[in-house]
Amino acid sequence: MIDNFFEKALAGQTIDAIPGMIEFDIPVHGDNRGWFKENFQKEKMLPLGFPESFFKENKLQNNVSLSRKGVLRGLHAEPWD
Repeated sequence: MIDNFFEKALAGQTIDAIPGMIEFDIPVHGDNRGWFKENFQKEKMLPLGFPESFFKENKLQNNVSLSRKGVLRGLHAEPWD
């Protein structure tokens, strides 16, 4: 399962059985420390058909990470100003 789970490219495809539905395959980056996933990033998802109405004002990106026990990793927030 891990071979099919990590490091996929971001992709979107329409689901013909449900009008207007787009299924997104979101990459998960992982190693022996845990994993990191970018749930969405406006700049990357709009060209794949994600509706702009989803993104609230200044809501451009959302990330999730999980670290294994004993791992300390840093996170940053933007904008830097």
